[in-house]
Amino acid sequence: MSAMEVLFELLVVLIKTLGTVCVSLFRVIIPEPFKSVREKVILVTGSAGGLGRLLAQKFALLGAKVVLVDIDE
Repeated sequence: MSAMEVLFELLVVLIKTLGTVCVSLFRVIIPEPFKSVREKVILVTGSAGGLGRLLAQKFALLGAKVVLVDIDE
């Protein structure tokens, strides 16, 4: 690989990285709107405790129809 090819590849990576950083900063300032889950059916696995339980509660508060699944061993 010649020095010119290496420099070109480095320039491409630098431009892509700067583009990604710019998009990320833009999304911090102007975030995408949240998707509504009202009246949607949400399946939550592991809902007896921990993260699954918290997710189920949050979705229920947001107006979703929550289906809970957990294994009883």
